[in-house]
Amino acid sequence: MNSFKKWTRRITRKPPTVYDPSKSLPFLVHNPSPQPTDAEFRLYLTNYGIFARLPVEIRQQILILAFGNRTLHVDLQYCRPRTAHRGDSAAASTWQWVGCVCHREEQPVERLQCCDPCLQDLPSSCKSTNLPIGAMGFLLACHMSYQETITTLFTTNTFRFETLELQLHLPRLIPPDSLSWITSLELIWDLVKPRARGYSHRDNLLYQLLETDGTNSSRKSKSSSPSSVGVAPLHQLCRMVPGTFPHLRYLYISLHSHIAPPSNVVLRDPLEEVERVILHPIEDMIHVLNPERKKEINIAIQQGGWEAFLRRQRRIHDDGNVMLEGSSRFGPRFWKGIEHANSNCNHDSKPGYWLCAGWDDIGAHRQFYDEVDFWGERAR
Repeated sequence: MNSFKKWTRRITRKPPTVYDPSKSLPFLVHNPSPQPTDAEFRLYLTNYGIFARLPVEIRQQILILAFGNRTLHVDLQYCRPRTAHRGDSAAASTWQWVGCVCHREEQPVERLQCCDPCLQDLPSSCKSTNLPIGAMGFLLACHMSYQETITTLFTTNTFRFETLELQLHLPRLIPPDSLSWITSLELIWDLVKPRARGYSHRDNLLYQLLETDGTNSSRKSKSSSPSSVGVAPLHQLCRMVPGTFPHLRYLYISLHSHIAPPSNVVLRDPLEEVERVILHPIEDMIHVLNPERKKEINIAIQQGGWEAFLRRQRRIHDDGNVMLEGSSRFGPRFWKGIEHANSNCNHDSKPGYWLCAGWDDIGAHRQFYDEVDFWGERAR
């Protein structure tokens, strides 16, 4: 009888309410400030003190030495307050801004690894922990100090964004005018987090995009474009970057997801399908950014996929025509032209980007690479 009562309570119990943290993001309230009048501007200079007597160029150099030419981690984390005690269960999780200067030792590949431990204060990877940006005092000093310091912060530093929720809603979380000043940017696109152990097609970005696109093994029309779907986070991010950062000169994107074709999906040409579904939306984004204007754009993918694309590049072109760098600070990378870009461009101005070797999927899933031909190369 007791077992029957327990069973009845279990099947009649209401499912718990699942809280969606994205609905409580700290969105900005749009309140544009008017341009100051001449009288107000003179008052701002008066409040600037002795700093206002220096020429503008010298003030800029001082601010750059103090707050510029660094890599800044800017993150939005949903967690319990850092000031809460470990045993305080009443402290509810909230969205919290986290920012620090990248203070890890300069290493060619480790500095730009996809899972960045810098925000987690790991002493094994950093010279010191919790190194703040240190500009808050200057920002709050006076109006002129704020204007010149905020401009220096956004125009002279490399910004590093990692949280997916932050990137999908950037213009609603950080003032768009400030974002438009950024010229150097590093992004971690953790769209489908890989498992540390084991491998499943459900943890595969290509599989999810194929499901969204309605593409399967019997339907592989080249005319179908995944960008027409427009609902996947990949396409949202590819549309966000050109519109939010119009003055970019340096861009590094690390795609921290499995893009290898899953073993339960049969594809005629796996590399061609990966390029169509995943790389083409990114290349469309790069084309909008006008890479001919001396911009450095780096796209990092899993190492197994990078090696497969490099082998295909060498089959198509002679080895001498493949621009390969093996000792850059990004690790190994090669130049990949955008084939479906404007054909009227000459060879020197043809758009393209550096395809970099990203996270180490070979070391993490070596047993699966020995058993499964993900890239369809063994039959060649």
